[in-house]
Amino acid sequence: MRCAPGFGDCTCGAGILYWPVVPNQSLPIPTGLFCRAVRSRAVARDGYGCVAALTWLRGYLLHIVQIGLVVALLAAGCSGPSGTDPAKRNQLDAMEKATIRINNHEFEVWLARTDEERERGLMQVPEEALAPFSRSGDAGASPIYRGMLFLFDDEMPLAFWMANTITPLDIAYIASDGRIVKTYTMAPLETRTYPSIVPAQYALEVKAGLFEELGIGLGTYVEIPDSVLKAAR
Repeated sequence: MRCAPGFGDCTCGAGILYWPVVPNQSLPIPTGLFCRAVRSRAVARDGYGCVAALTWLRGYLLHIVQIGLVVALLAAGCSGPSGTDPAKRNQLDAMEKATIRINNHEFEVWLARTDEERERGLMQVPEEALAPFSRSGDAGASPIYRGMLFLFDDEMPLAFWMANTITPLDIAYIASDGRIVKTYTMAPLETRTYPSIVPAQYALEVKAGLFEELGIGLGTYVEIPDSVLKAAR
């Protein structure tokens, strides 16, 4: 999955840019044309982000979409919803990891700190890579669950999608105080966005169905180590 920082910002990842023209509606645009827009925080809170930077592009890009440039771009090798581009993935073994706790359950999470790590997220990661495990092979111990924690510098509206992501996932948006403010279960390879609705500073992705199984939902507190939070600042 690629992350889309800012519900009102441009949603970038996997070859397509989604510009939220109005809340919960997106216009597909080739990323090569304009992938990084100037963030307007005041506008973003209303769900109409990127207006200041992209208003002049709107008519032009609509014309481009109409003549099929998006199709040409994808045909030239950009990864689309098929999820078949092996290059669109993080090298999990090389990523920093940390342990967090939720409802007395332990999670070992990969930390997505950089733009590239957040963009690729869990793209192309098979379901077995998210399977729970026990330390030292102790079958009687409580399982440790796997996931990815996305860290942002500030609290802001966030949105994620599932392009190039082959495994169904749960996502929890987490406010700066550690409380979960929104959750979703996301289907593989979907290109719709899943917005946080309210500002969040972190996002946690795990295997689909795990939040319901463990009783994790709105208002649940996520214990993130101070060492992780300090490094994110």
